[in-house]
Amino acid sequence: MARRKLEEAILAAEELRTNEDESDSADIYSELCVRQRVFLSKDAAGIYSVRFSPDAQHLAVGFGNGAVQ
Repeated sequence: MARRKLEEAILAAEELRTNEDESDSADIYSELCVRQRVFLSKDAAGIYSVRFSPDAQHLAVGFGNGAVQ
């Protein structure tokens, strides 16, 4: 299971790198700011993925142990 997750992460990173090279969309993400702090559960396996909802009102976090918050 860990190997499969690692392989999926590597493929996703390669896809992002390829898409980044093909477009100039990085310009729209040039400024970051903290609007609200979110405290997450601590997990020994760490955070595996983070995803915002399309309207940017919700955040989903996937942990290494399979939990989602």
